[in-house]
Amino acid sequence: MKRILTTMIVFALLIGGCTGADQLPINAADISGTMDVGTIVQNPKPPSEVILQIFPDFQTNLPGLSQMSNTDIEHIIVPDSTERMNTILMLGKIFNADNIRNFDVSALFLAIDSLGTILKKTLADNSIALPVTTSTSVTLSENARLLSLDQYQWIVRLEPEVDYPDYTRMYFIHPESHQILASYVFKNDSTGKVEKGMLGVAFPESLSSQNEHRGKIRVSVLSFDFSDQAQNLFNISMDRKQNPQLSQSGQLFVQCNLTTSSCVGEQQSIISEPPTRTFANPMPRYQWQSNNLDVCFGEMKYQADTAALNNVLLYEGNTHTVTKEACTIATPIWGTHVFTPDDLFIRIEDTVSESTFNAIFGDGQSYDSWQQFISPALIEQTLDGSNQKI
Repeated sequence: MKRILTTMIVFALLIGGCTGADQLPINAADISGTMDVGTIVQNPKPPSEVILQIFPDFQTNLPGLSQMSNTDIEHIIVPDSTERMNTILMLGKIFNADNIRNFDVSALFLAIDSLGTILKKTLADNSIALPVTTSTSVTLSENARLLSLDQYQWIVRLEPEVDYPDYTRMYFIHPESHQILASYVFKNDSTGKVEKGMLGVAFPESLSSQNEHRGKIRVSVLSFDFSDQAQNLFNISMDRKQNPQLSQSGQLFVQCNLTTSSCVGEQQSIISEPPTRTFANPMPRYQWQSNNLDVCFGEMKYQADTAALNNVLLYEGNTHTVTKEACTIATPIWGTHVFTPDDLFIRIEDTVSESTFNAIFGDGQSYDSWQQFISPALIEQTLDGSNQKI
């Protein structure tokens, strides 16, 4: 079993603006047994301490990313050339994240902000201050969406992270089925802001090979490191059913310099017929300035032990025109890694036996699995591309 690279999506994994296919139906008649979720706080008390930030401000730390995801590519003028179709495909991925998942990044970030606000209020109402020193659980004061999951009054279990005293861990538990559907580890800086973290979601009902829901997200992971404003790092990775016969996996990398208001992004995905695992070309790497709409972009090629950036072009936001005007793309932190398809999630059809994800998360009960899969030890390796996923 391979370990997680973590990505990610926005995606490219989970995600705001989900469709009905992304919702997780619960049949109360099928629920058996209960789970020990710690001490449920029943009697609200006045807040006794200031609550630290729970989720970072993604919009501020990744300037321009949300705006790019909402660009209409139908009005972009692409010059005639032998690479015209390739260019159009890259623009579709850059502005709409086509090959990972059609999702609205701004909606994703707004959903996370809303969840953080509700969770922060719930903790304050119950006099729970961060970081916690013992295991405790609360039920959210109102419904909230968790990435592409439907809205629920989640039971949230909080624990100090073993071996990482600066981190807090949360488990998000469905209020009816009592399945663990997500886990989040994060670290606050000296001012109380969140500087590092990893959030993962797994959908037990979509992990089995019997799942036939098109567009159903199986696993989604979001990782970030905002401890250095000259090098803010973000990754979102996911695996989902593209159709009843095929899954796709993909990831989106982003690195931003808040001093120069410049960001670099790259998308990778696999949509080949299983069990063959090949990258879906073209794979764009691109750079943008948050204070204008121009995007410098090119196609990444990974072969053997080499990585090359080809066919660099400039998209001029003011004129909606693609030109061959010279532009440069800075080498991001993951740029030293030569990626292979093994760096993306293993799809369910890629394996002879039952999905590894199903073996890990299928029962929705294992705290140990989440501690292995979502861990402070994996954040840096995920963001620089050095650790393979399972």
